[in-house]
Amino acid sequence: MFRAGWKRIGHALTRGVLRVVALGSLAFWGAAAFGAVCEPSRTIRYDGSWDRAHFSVLDPTVVIDPDTGRLVFRPSAPAPDPENVLMAKPLDVRVTFIFEGSQGSRNHLGYFLKSAARRKGYLRDDGSLNRTAFVRGIDFTDSAGYDGETFRYVFTCLQDDNQNGIPDKPYGPGCAKSFPEAASAVVDYANTEEALAQVDDGTGLRFIPDGDGRLTVRDMTKSLGVIADGQEIVFFLVPDGRFQDAFLTKASWNGDVYSGIDPCTTEFSEGMPLKEYRLHTPAPDDETCAAVSGWLPKPALERLREGFGIVFDPVDAARVAVHTGKRFSHVVLGASHRHPGRWVIGWEDREGGGDTDHNDLVCAVSVTAAGRVISQDVSGMELARAGSSITAVDLEVTDRQAPCETAEAGFVLDGGVLSGAAVSYSISVDNGTSWLPVDRWEEVSQTDDGFRTRKAHVDVLTGGRTGRALKWKAVLETADAHCDPPEIRSVGITYTAAQNGELSRADPVVLGNVLYSAALETPSPSAEESPLLRGHLRAYKIYEPADPATPPFPPSLGCGPEACRTVLERRS
Repeated sequence: MFRAGWKRIGHALTRGVLRVVALGSLAFWGAAAFGAVCEPSRTIRYDGSWDRAHFSVLDPTVVIDPDTGRLVFRPSAPAPDPENVLMAKPLDVRVTFIFEGSQGSRNHLGYFLKSAARRKGYLRDDGSLNRTAFVRGIDFTDSAGYDGETFRYVFTCLQDDNQNGIPDKPYGPGCAKSFPEAASAVVDYANTEEALAQVDDGTGLRFIPDGDGRLTVRDMTKSLGVIADGQEIVFFLVPDGRFQDAFLTKASWNGDVYSGIDPCTTEFSEGMPLKEYRLHTPAPDDETCAAVSGWLPKPALERLREGFGIVFDPVDAARVAVHTGKRFSHVVLGASHRHPGRWVIGWEDREGGGDTDHNDLVCAVSVTAAGRVISQDVSGMELARAGSSITAVDLEVTDRQAPCETAEAGFVLDGGVLSGAAVSYSISVDNGTSWLPVDRWEEVSQTDDGFRTRKAHVDVLTGGRTGRALKWKAVLETADAHCDPPEIRSVGITYTAAQNGELSRADPVVLGNVLYSAALETPSPSAEESPLLRGHLRAYKIYEPADPATPPFPPSLGCGPEACRTVLERRS
């Protein structure tokens, strides 16, 4: 019984310290237990008096309304800056092929996370790209140099010669996979959804048909997986298989400059630095390189409208900086102001700028439109002085996330769970290194003006966390710009903390002649000690088997049985 019980208890502890105590002699193995000293709880409230200084992160899409003083989600610029494509929350990012306008070229489209590139050494200390290492790392034709863990491809050797919106099977060297049946004829990847779902194009990313029984542009979709919040995605295009000329969404990382290749001669200069695309206007047929023009060819506009319900309005525009002799952005990100979170990405695949039309390869990138706010550390200075650790947090929020009656179906992601606007919250006790989602609310009350107040209690210790730097995070999101924007009126956060010591969350357990007790120890103020919680398991001998009649509390202890039992309970 002892061994079985010990095994069960031992498996329940991680990072545990065993201490065995014989009650008869109070001989301890290791230091004695000591109780944690609780600090008075502290509350921080934000009651409609928001200030930029309150936040360590305030996404551009979340604004402080000057009239109401509330935090409001306003995706007025629905397409992100291609130089900084950040995830506001963990999202399933999907890419759909829309149009290929570079006849004869076989382009590769890939992506990577900036954090992974930094970790692998592709970025220098100043944040610039080591292009030599990058070019070697993305070259999947060189098995010795290709870093497939960091750099992933969505499509390779991408062509659509019959312009039906379904990519052609590639044939020949330089592709992730070659299809012999495409050696002498144009062959689509598939002619049914079932066949498309089985296609292996060598990238490791499968097509995801929408299941409506018809093979359409919507089915030319691949999922990049769930990208964590705070991660930055960088896309890159390899023009016609030339890895050394790869272009990225970060213009400063490109290897070329704008050179005004015909028919784009000297029109763009320091005096005319911006080229503007009117997204609702079809691209000109004569390949003119005007300062203001349409962007996408008619087939691409039709596929966006018929496949995804994306319709650009006259107010929708995208602009790209163009300076002769300076770094040049080979990508334009556009979006309809009515459909935040559905971006259209267009590439210029000619070195130096070519005809500067940015429609040689067009894809749709779909996420949920969202914006983050992350508070400053609201506890660090106080707890650092006391050497205490946070044990529990109470959160009270008042916000409005009205349902969206007119939300369009469009291109639905995330299983369609978001039908309107939403606000979600998380807390961190380690300065934002890790987050605990607040997904259980003990109290919810509605107000007449559409706002609701919610209260939640987060037991930090139960989650196996501890720390001295408390932050809270809110993610505001919407499925459609027709929805009333989500907004936050107030946030109140109360935390309790304890100085270094032990906290027990369970009653002692008796197995045979041994009593077991367990406790968590909060970190000490010492900077050298690990900030993790420590587990302690103690075993107490209840009586001497050779002489059960002998009292377990010898007179030399200086206390009677009741007093010693009190000591035992306190130490447990």
